[in-house]
Formats: sequence, C-alpha cells, structure tokens
Amino acid sequence: MKFSFIIPSYNYSRFLKRCIQSIISQDCKSCEIIIVDDGSTDNTREVIADICRQYSDSIIIYKYQDNSGPAAARNNGTSISRGDYIWFIDADDILLDDAVKVMSDAVEKFSEAKLLFSGYRSVNEEGKQRLHKHGTIRKSRTTNFRQYVLNGIEGLTTGSVVVKKEVFESLSFPHDIYTNEDIVFFSHLLATYPAASIPGIILEKFRHRNSLRRNLKRIQETGLRMVDYLFDRNILKSEQMRLRRVFLAKRCLSIFRSHYLLGDYQSARRYYQSAIREYPLLIFKWSYLRKYLKSSIGK
Repeated sequence: MKFSFIIPSYNYSRFLKRCIQSIISQDCKSCEIIIVDDGSTDNTREVIADICRQYSDSIIIYKYQDNSGPAAARNNGTSISRGDYIWFIDADDILLDDAVKVMSDAVEKFSEAKLLFSGYRSVNEEGKQRLHKHGTIRKSRTTNFRQYVLNGIEGLTTGSVVVKKEVFESLSFPHDIYTNEDIVFFSHLLATYPAASIPGIILEKFRHRNSLRRNLKRIQETGLRMVDYLFDRNILKSEQMRLRRVFLAKRCLSIFRSHYLLGDYQSARRYYQSAIREYPLLIFKWSYLRKYLKSSIGK
C-alpha cells in the first residue's frame, strides 16, 4: 500500500465528507483513509458511518480517542497505518485534482527522500485565495532546518506533505502541545532526513475567520514549551542547536503579534521585551517596534 491518509478531526463533521470525497475521487487503489476522531461531541461518528456505507469499496478506518489534540491523533493514526507513506490532511482541507498522481510520481522519482511536499492554496471565508508555491530544498539538512525554523519554507504544511512511514521509528509529533506541533515535527524531519519539494498546487486549505483567537488560547496553554521540544539535543546536531536563541526570540515576536492583534497589549509588551532580551538585533524590525510603541501609548 502506497499512501495512508490520516485525518484528525474534532467537531468537524460538516467538513469530513468533502475532504474524504476529494481523496476518493482520485486514483486511490493503493490508499487507505484513517479518520481519528479526537473526542468529538458532534455527529462525527454518524457521518463517518454514512461515508463508509457510501464508499464501501474504499478502505476507510474510523478510530476514536479521548480528546488529546491533533498531535496525538496523528501519532495514533500512524500507529495503525499500513502505507509506505503517511499523508496527513486536516478535516477541512481538500485535495486538488491529480494530487495523488503528483505525489505518487514524486515518491518514485525521489525515492531517497523521507519528506516530500508541494504547494497549496489557502481560501478564507470570503473566498479570497492565496497561492503558496513549493519552497526550495537544499542538499544540506542543516541549511533546510535553518531556513524552516527562522524564515519558513513556503508550501510546507500539513496536507501538502507526505512522509515515509519508517521515520516514525525515531520521530513523532509532540503529543502534549496543542499548537505548532507540526513545526516541531517538520523541523526534526528536515534536520535529520533528506527532503524534496515538488512543483504544483495539490491542496486547498481553509482559513477560518476566528482562527487567531482560537489559536491564541492554544498558544497560551502551550507557552514556549514547543521551543524545548524543537531543540532536542537527542535529535539535533550542535550547529542546529545554536539556532535556539534566535528562534526563541522570533517565537516571542510571533506571540507578541498575536496578542497585539487581539488587543491584549499588556501580554504583547511582555513577549516583545522577552524577544529583545534574547536577540537585541530584532529591535530593528520596525513593524514590530511600531506595534510595541503603539501598545505602550494605548495601554
């Protein structure tokens, strides 16, 4: 079996059928779909039962877990998967036409790669679209790691990525943080395994209007613990560990911006000050300094 699609879902029953149909409509003779219900309180179980009856010729597996977050759902789905490659996709995502063919061809062409990704398009609730083309991958794993943790690699997101299952013998999603767990996992993959970027747009990712407010709550619960998970000396090399300080500072800036946009200026200023203490050169990022000064005036 080539691909195991793993779909974590929490109270997203209204999106599941559309997501699953976008997979089944393609050439998926060598695929399985695993839906991990993360303790949903809506009608997810009934929706999946209907989908299984409608698509009885497809391999669709339903797994329930007590609410534990998307990282645990992805890990649990992987543990029962049978595919050579794992394809994580969120319940409100849609695979675009020929996505499976594009990645099937890619894993044959780049057989040494353990992580492969392509581009995607994001769509907000007003229907506005934005294309995210595939970013560049270098031969040096440390170079890829540096680019991803400090600046990001365009296109690299859940849904546009397939991962060789064998990497889960040594890596997994950090199960006790509820946000940015994918950043930790992809960082570790780029730091330790060869990767490949594939031309094309294979995914549509939906952006929810209130996602910032929901994500901020998760960020507050997680705090900066994800930095400790990411910079794990048991996984990273010494030259990769040296990026911890600047990553922590930029992480503080990111949290500062989220608090600022939601009007929590006191918390925003605290994170900005932490960022500058960690890496003073960030004070020359004028867009952030301007927000910090405005938050001080408006306190």
